[in-house]
Amino acid sequence: MAQTNSPTIERLVGRENYNTWKFAMQALLEHEDLWGCVTGDAMYTANTKKVTKARAKIIILIDPINYIHIQDTTDAKGAWDKLQCAFEDSGLLKILV
Repeated sequence: MAQTNSPTIERLVGRENYNTWKFAMQALLEHEDLWGCVTGDAMYTANTKKVTKARAKIIILIDPINYIHIQDTTDAKGAWDKLQCAFEDSGLLKILV
């Protein structure tokens, strides 16, 4: 059986682990030369194979309960942006706490 050297990243569950997931996920995508698919870099977005791979990695590393947030997206940037809207602390919560 083939051995993989993929790092272990905790799946995105919700707001409680979004910041650590985002940090680790960005590092993984950068390591695999896929981060440009999330930032919208034209050099990457023109490469459909990379865009598909980046989106798939994001999907694999979120809890299935969160599929609802990104199931209508077609690329990595769309998926990333939707998850950011759903889970990133806008600051209002920090003010209230």
